[in-house]
Amino acid sequence: MMTLDSFDWSITNRELVIFIPNWGRGEYVRQTVKTIDTMVPLNKWLVVVINDRIHEDLSDLDGFENTVYLTFGPERTTEGRGDAFMRNVAIKRCQSKWFFQKDPEIIVTGDFIQNILNCPTDMYRLSGPAQKTREDTTKRFLQGKSTIYECSKDADDYTIDPDKFVYCHFGFAVKTKILRDMRGYDEDYKKMYCADRDLYMRLMAQGIQPTFDPQCHPIHLWHTLPWYPNTPKTKADYAEMQSLFASKDPQQFIRNNPDTWGEGD
Repeated sequence: MMTLDSFDWSITNRELVIFIPNWGRGEYVRQTVKTIDTMVPLNKWLVVVINDRIHEDLSDLDGFENTVYLTFGPERTTEGRGDAFMRNVAIKRCQSKWFFQKDPEIIVTGDFIQNILNCPTDMYRLSGPAQKTREDTTKRFLQGKSTIYECSKDADDYTIDPDKFVYCHFGFAVKTKILRDMRGYDEDYKKMYCADRDLYMRLMAQGIQPTFDPQCHPIHLWHTLPWYPNTPKTKADYAEMQSLFASKDPQQFIRNNPDTWGEGD
């Protein structure tokens, strides 16, 4: 099993790394990486997946889909936490010029890889509409029984507002050096809320201008929402992270301990 200690990060010395944090959604990873369609040569980009404490064998994607993966342990299948930690593991070690992030359930239409490499600013975002595919069509897609077109047609549309962070995690890229100089996501966000908006506000505080790509948009496949704030515990967690976010100053965009950030804990 490939682990953080054995993974060779020198293979990420490319123009672009597409990073996918994975917490038990290997079936989504398999199907969505297969939808990547680009004219850019394979040696210029790479998909890196990190299993976050739940090992899933993705070796069937090695090479053919230009995808590599590793597992961060120890394995803990019931304890949820913020997703900043795995993202920071990759940000700290990645050697690519550009760092693109998407979650396992996101399909990106169009040649977003080529468009990132041609991006005139230091940040790239997918343009709207952001689409959320319904449950039945998603399940058929995961079984190879529906197409990207069907996922797009059987979906609800949402506007992507250039002035807001919402749907940013559906697909965005930033120069890797910028993210590393910021020490990545703020690891004070230990629960599954607000780290994404915090990062976005810190990027904006630096005057970084996002370029929106009208040729490419995200399709978000249906999945369960264990962290949606609809139980007493998740509501309390959400309120706690919102309060933390309100206490932060985005102008102080460098966060985390310089020696211990990005170690996954």
